[in-house]
Amino acid sequence: MENIKLKRHETFSIREGWLEKAINIIKEYPDCFKGNEGPKYFGLGSNMCKSLRYWCIACGIAEFSQKGEAKLTDNGLLLYKYDKYLDDDFSWWMLHFWLCINEKEAPIFNMLFNMDYKKFDKTFLFNIFYDEICTKYLEPNKSSLESDISIVLKSYYSNDSSNPEDNLSCPFGKLKLLNMIDAKTYEKLSPSMNSLDYRIVYLALLNVFKETKDFNVEDIGLYNNNPMKIFNLTKSSMFVYLDEMKKAGYLSVIKTAGLNTVHILNEITYEEAFKSYFKDKE
Repeated sequence: MENIKLKRHETFSIREGWLEKAINIIKEYPDCFKGNEGPKYFGLGSNMCKSLRYWCIACGIAEFSQKGEAKLTDNGLLLYKYDKYLDDDFSWWMLHFWLCINEKEAPIFNMLFNMDYKKFDKTFLFNIFYDEICTKYLEPNKSSLESDISIVLKSYYSNDSSNPEDNLSCPFGKLKLLNMIDAKTYEKLSPSMNSLDYRIVYLALLNVFKETKDFNVEDIGLYNNNPMKIFNLTKSSMFVYLDEMKKAGYLSVIKTAGLNTVHILNEITYEEAFKSYFKDKE
């Protein structure tokens, strides 16, 4: 068994302006994270630069050579091409998706959005995550696990995530996937249909059903990283999204023997989704 990767964020969640700055600077200056260069390029302290480097990896937008040279991944290049300043929520939903399916680099994010519980506090999360980790990895450092739980909650809940002047808030807060019921208890929220585009939900669906073109609607929720879990979707909202995908010609839904069977008609790439979405906005 191996150790799980925890507390690589230097106790900082993603902050307003970080990722767009990283995308644009990495594209022009591959050496921006080498040695002690980070603070000069990003205007951040050394620990914040280490945190930003980690978030670039965890969100799947950059990779680094053994010599420390940075390079945008295909995902990072898509953001640079279509929304280089990350002004559109579409980009943040994609970043959320890439981050939360990244079990290796962001295991606690992956666990939070794949678990079935809708209401919880930090102690509850610690106990179930600790047990889950111990089944697949070596026993984790408890303080590191507590730190990661605090960071993932801080990433998705803020008292005022809509305030553009608050650069300490994580932009994921505006997706409104998490809320606080009281001083300790959090709850998962379903996103607004106007906020989460059906193309992103379809990409998440394709990611789960890579090996087959036919599956039952009722089976979607059984798999890790399925769109219902990653985006906190209810069954009824999933059916609405499936209807949107059907209208777009992506799939068909056939009811036979009391089951709704999905047949994939058109597998789209990340770039086709970006291109289609931003073309519709013109």
